[in-house]
Amino acid sequence: MKFLAEYIWLDSSGNLRSKSKTIDFYINNMEEVLNLNIYEEWECYNYSETTKIENNDLEIIILKPCAVFPDPFRKEPNVLLLCSTYDLENNPLENNYREQSQTILKQINHLQPLFILEQQFLIMENCPCCPNKISNKPYGFKDSNESVLINTNQHYCSIGSNNAFGRKISEQAFHSCLEAGINVLSINSHIHPSQWEIQVGPDNGLNVSDHLLIVRYILLRIGELFNTQISFNNINYRKNSIISNCYINYSTIDMRNNIKNVYETFIKLCDNQIEQKFKEKLEIINNSNSSTLDFTEISQISTNIKIPYKTFKNKKGFIQDRRHSANINPYLVTSEICFNAHS
Repeated sequence: MKFLAEYIWLDSSGNLRSKSKTIDFYINNMEEVLNLNIYEEWECYNYSETTKIENNDLEIIILKPCAVFPDPFRKEPNVLLLCSTYDLENNPLENNYREQSQTILKQINHLQPLFILEQQFLIMENCPCCPNKISNKPYGFKDSNESVLINTNQHYCSIGSNNAFGRKISEQAFHSCLEAGINVLSINSHIHPSQWEIQVGPDNGLNVSDHLLIVRYILLRIGELFNTQISFNNINYRKNSIISNCYINYSTIDMRNNIKNVYETFIKLCDNQIEQKFKEKLEIINNSNSSTLDFTEISQISTNIKIPYKTFKNKKGFIQDRRHSANINPYLVTSEICFNAHS
């Protein structure tokens, strides 16, 4: 039986690329199609924004399949095939952090780390006169009023045609993620017009990173259907900046059972990330009985790393790292959090 596998990878600029390959393989059911071992490596040229097209010595890279998902666009038995990138000597490319993530996760596997990644993105209208130009106009905006982005409270988790822009696009992407077997947890509009958020997880750092990249791929493909651009970068809309992030929720089995372990991880990640005036508060947390601490005081220590109120109230749970932009390499960031929190 013949079907298509869409090979998907990150180029050297961190952008997703893909190409299709016919797979001729006898199968009895979908489980066999989702067996990663039936897919071969594939060569391709490493084009990117920094590659000069006129250069005849373009780098050849090897695409190694690392995760497989049902294709929500072509439907079963076709698949999406996420790949890691290597050079001809079998060395991971510079931005291939998947092996590093695998190594670090093995070292702390006994802690059963879990992540939820909150992927924010912007839906932008294409430029009608120059479709390949990167847009800075939020989807659904037709006027030139520079004050339209000031009232951010209007858009967060909003309902209504004057508040929530691009719902049809974001929800179609979300349902496509479900169809592809992606571990997506929730979706909501965010604080800027045409800005949305999809939460991915909970899962370990490797799986949640694989799933996040496929979420981005599906978003970009849905954007094609609606002639819109999906942006994971920050956008300057006239005089207003629209910032997109990827918040990272992190816990271990110890943190999920004891607030003391939450505080220990919080202190390690906060160290060298906050102003000196908050060092004393960190010491108070480090040396205090958890029952004597005030949540308001804890919440003021850092704007970048938070202990959620639910965690504080239940005396167990997770922390939230808000330092990272929406276009992060998820393998790099999740492995760094694990390393910094437990080294």
